[in-house]
Order: sequence, then C-alpha cells, then structure tokens
Amino acid sequence: MGETIGAAEAVTVAAVAALVTCVLVPVFLPVLRRFAIDAPIARSSHVVPVPRGGGLAVVAGIVAAVATAEWIGSVGAAWYVLGGMLVLGALGLADDVRSLPGPLRLLVQVGTALGLTALFDVPGTGWTAILGSLLFVGFLVGYVNAFNFMDGINGVSSFSAVVAGTWYGVIGVRGDHLGLAVLGVAVAGAAFGFMPWNAVRAKVFLGDVGSYALGGAIAVLALLAWAIQVGVLVAVAPLVIYVVDTAWVLVKRTRGHRPLMDGHREHVYQRVLDRTGWPHWVVALLVAGATGLCCAGVSVGVFTRQPAITAAGLVLGVTAYQFAPRLVPARRP
Repeated sequence: MGETIGAAEAVTVAAVAALVTCVLVPVFLPVLRRFAIDAPIARSSHVVPVPRGGGLAVVAGIVAAVATAEWIGSVGAAWYVLGGMLVLGALGLADDVRSLPGPLRLLVQVGTALGLTALFDVPGTGWTAILGSLLFVGFLVGYVNAFNFMDGINGVSSFSAVVAGTWYGVIGVRGDHLGLAVLGVAVAGAAFGFMPWNAVRAKVFLGDVGSYALGGAIAVLALLAWAIQVGVLVAVAPLVIYVVDTAWVLVKRTRGHRPLMDGHREHVYQRVLDRTGWPHWVVALLVAGATGLCCAGVSVGVFTRQPAITAAGLVLGVTAYQFAPRLVPARRP
C-alpha cells in the first residue's frame, strides 16, 4: 500500500472489519446476556430486555481492519487514533456492565480528547493555541456524547456510521491520506457488520462501548479531514444531523426548565417513530438518509466550486430532517 491507498485495498479493509464484527457478535453474546442487560423503561423504544455491549465486536472489527491495513502497508496516524478509541470503548464497556458516575465518564472523555489533540497542529501560539486545543477537546467530547444520546433505536447508529465512515474513506482515498482512508472504511465496514444483529430485529445493542468508540472515531475523522484542508463544511457534513438534533433538544429542555440529563423522547427520530409506528430500521434509514443528503449537497457544492451551494446542501438536509415529524403521515388510530 505504501504511502497511498487504492479503492481495492480500501474495500479489503472494510470487508475485514465487517466480517470480524459479524462473526464476533455471537461469540460475545453469552457473556453480555449475563453481565449487561438493557431492561426497558418508560422512555425506551424496546419492550423486552436486550443485552447491550455489542459494540465490543465493532471495536474488535475496527482493530482487525487497521491491523490488516498495517500488514498490507502503512496506516499513518490510524494507530494513534485507535488508541483513543479503545480508551473510550473501555469506558463505555465499564458503563454498560456497571453504571459509572457522570463526572468520572466526563473526566476520562476529556483526558482522552486532550491526548488526541496532540495529533493535530493547532494553529497559533500561546493563548491562541490553548484556545484552539480547548475547542478541539470540546468538539470531541461533545460529539461522543451526542452520538451516545442519539443511539436510541435499532440500526440508527450503524446506518449513520456507515455513511460517515464511507464519506471519510472516500476523502482519504482521493486525498491520499492513509489514516483518514483506513479509519473511515474500517468504521463503515464494522458498522455494516453489526447490522445483521441489530438493524431489523435487535438481538444486541451497541451499548456505550459502541457509541463512545464510534462517536470518538467519527469525531477524530472529521478533525483529520479538516486538517488536510478539505474545508470545514466538508469535514463536518456527516456529523451535522446528530449535532443539530442533540443541540436542539438541549435548547428546548433548557427553555422549558426541564433537567437536561433526564431521559426523554424528544429527538426528531423518536418523534417520527412515535408518530408513525414505523419499524425502527425505516426510521434509522431516514436519519442516515438525511445525513447522506447533507453529504450529497456538500459534494455538489465542492464539484461546482460554489461555497453557497455547499452551505445550502447542509441547510437542506438539516431542515428536511428537523421538519420530518410534521411531514410524515401519522399512524391510524
């Protein structure tokens, strides 16, 4: 593979991630059924107990994919990013097995994010560099938690991670950026390999181990894309739907003087599910479709070299998603 990665090699890496993930889920299931059961509560979208922590297989799939890429050639900065992802995954696994205090989770997330900022050449010096590093940390921690908050129905995180991973994989291949390409296709492949166990009929949930690891990996992929100067909007296109949905819920709950961390069913996809009664995988496809629409709009803007079209593509995708609960047909009584 050398200093570049081709399309065939990228497909190979993605296939390894998918295969390892899919094969390992049933290996981990007996242990997860014993130590990590997600019992339904009032705000849940499932009605029977389901084991959580299946993201452990996703993490293993990504590691196997990066190792395969290393065997083929080189993976650039992928191993460093993978280290941070493994720390976040371990934190999530501990939380799946035994609920951890919020301050402890936040402390580990911030520490991991600080370590990952060392990968980037933060512009400026002195206080400017410190402020830039803090923004990086805030972005990483914020998106990890947004991804975790949004992981509430079957398949939603898997579908969205496939879109995001593919997006960054393509950017990495076209830009000859090894770390971005390898990690992007590894994330997409591992998320795809998890779908048979979760997307249609959930036999296992990702759990915090999966949502923390995937959220962290995708956030770092966005920063890697930004670092190779593809443009801010291109770098964040696959993240916008999750960020806007989570931010808008927090704004609404703040204005309504409701506790921010309490469970709820106010996310757009939850309102669509409650209004329509559609299967989870259909609503999950709607979320991923909105993310894909954002990416497609940005692609048109880049192709035509019109920044206004790039911004309009993101606005169109976000607007269509945010108004979805009003546009979809209500279920019959």
